[in-house]
Amino acid sequence: MIANIKSGNVHEANAVLNDLLGYVLFSQNASFDSVKARSIELCCILSRVTIEYGATTVGVLNFNNEFIKSLQKITNIYDLCIKLQETVEVFISSIQHHQSKISNIVIQKASDYIAHNYAKPLTLEELADYVHLNPSYLSTLFSQTTGSSFKSHLNIVRIEKSKNLLTSTDYSLIEIANAVGFQDYSYFSKVFKKHIGMLPSQYRNNANS
Repeated sequence: MIANIKSGNVHEANAVLNDLLGYVLFSQNASFDSVKARSIELCCILSRVTIEYGATTVGVLNFNNEFIKSLQKITNIYDLCIKLQETVEVFISSIQHHQSKISNIVIQKASDYIAHNYAKPLTLEELADYVHLNPSYLSTLFSQTTGSSFKSHLNIVRIEKSKNLLTSTDYSLIEIANAVGFQDYSYFSKVFKKHIGMLPSQYRNNANS
């Protein structure tokens, strides 16, 4: 149940919930009060998980109080199942909200690091170490949040910096490529054309003219 809630899988979480309710009914000889008691325990467990993911303690406790009050009005297993499904969906929504918030903070931190270190031979592993995440997970998170890969984002930052150097300095093209973090001029030229639509030399000539 917890694994499915963490992953945001509502369908599977509800399937597990139905299995849990069926097990409790069978093991407790269909005692409805026992099912209610187990439901409160489940809500408390899921509350702790939600708090671990960043939800406010006050908000979760208020939700728990409302859940317990609603149980007092429920008199049949069908309505209880519906209420529990709604509760699970609230927990999933809360976790996803806070995960998204945390992800945005991490990606902003990563983007700031790239903006200050683009001229260095920056790697995904170095960036992952800086934000305290696994490189593979950071790569996925970066793509999901920004719509582009780490490498693509880094190249865009470098190309934008090179545009400024091309129009404001008389550095050679190779010097500019090295200054923004490209060790290979041919690769710099290829990436520049891909993003800008022309070669660095053409961009400089157009700007000068």
